[in-house]
Amino acid sequence: MLYSIATGISGIPITDKSCTLSRRLLATRGTSRISGYGVVMNVGSLVERRRCSAFPTLKVKAIGKEDQSEPRFPPQHQETQPGKEYLMNPLPQFSNPNYNPSDKLRGKVALVTGGDSGIGRAVCYAFAKEGATIAFTYVKGDEDIDATDTLKIIKEAKTSESSDPTAISTDLGYNKNCQNVVDEVIAKYGRIDVLINNPAVQYETYSLEDIT
Repeated sequence: MLYSIATGISGIPITDKSCTLSRRLLATRGTSRISGYGVVMNVGSLVERRRCSAFPTLKVKAIGKEDQSEPRFPPQHQETQPGKEYLMNPLPQFSNPNYNPSDKLRGKVALVTGGDSGIGRAVCYAFAKEGATIAFTYVKGDEDIDATDTLKIIKEAKTSESSDPTAISTDLGYNKNCQNVVDEVIAKYGRIDVLINNPAVQYETYSLEDIT
């Protein structure tokens, strides 16, 4: 019964053919709670054993009253493009406090396009922790504050052996600007060992048919 509920709610198709060894349902809580808004259940951890792997633990929660102890983020929306990370509350997390670097990029030079915020900022931070010298691009005017914040983040994260980071303002929609960025980084650091090609702009749409 619980197995059927877990399968239906999670939307994960689980059949006998998909498992070569066995299935187990490990209950983390043995009770279900009934509220005025419906049933709230912690079905447990759904583990599918395969030959050499298993699905991650899946906690299933039926429709019901929200857990008031869970953190809530305030709704936020930005009409302009590109989005500005410094306006978000709370700020997105770009680092893992439990991450232990091991000099994987020691002595390397990394160019990260679109590195001022979001994924780009997270990459710049992680690469700096791993010993790389960082250069990143951003859009002048629209992303100045985010770029300044990212420069500060990289400087605080970088190792003593890496060079100071560089932020390059440009529009990568033009081939000539792309070449200029490469030339500038090579002129300053002597080479480029790693390229993370990450420039992007996200636009809101109201129909799935408009998304490619």
